[in-house]
Amino acid sequence: MMRLPGKPLCCISLALACSLWLTGCVGTGDFAKSKDTRPVFLDKNMSVQDAQGAITIGTSTKADVRAVLGTTTIVKFDSGYEVWVYRGTDGKATTTGAEFVILFAPSGIVKKTRIRPPSDPPEE
Repeated sequence: MMRLPGKPLCCISLALACSLWLTGCVGTGDFAKSKDTRPVFLDKNMSVQDAQGAITIGTSTKADVRAVLGTTTIVKFDSGYEVWVYRGTDGKATTTGAEFVILFAPSGIVKKTRIRPPSDPPEE
């Protein structure tokens, strides 16, 4: 394995994981534009804001999140970090497609969360 002088491998891995996570958060929004608007939360009435309020950064574990929100799309990185993406409503009865993104540290504890609002529907 190649090592860069003066840079510990764990720092490089962490920087790469964070940059990939942030890149995914500013993507094209195709996930939100999907015609499948079924909520992915266990509680079908839960909004992404409610979901964010149910998670505690630095304390909640993967098991805690799964128990409250259910299973979802998971992206795993070689560094041990994971990103979980949930889709739900933004709290308005007719608006779906908002995303709730959770970054887990290699320890399995929530490191960061983000709400991505729904993007505008494509013009026909």
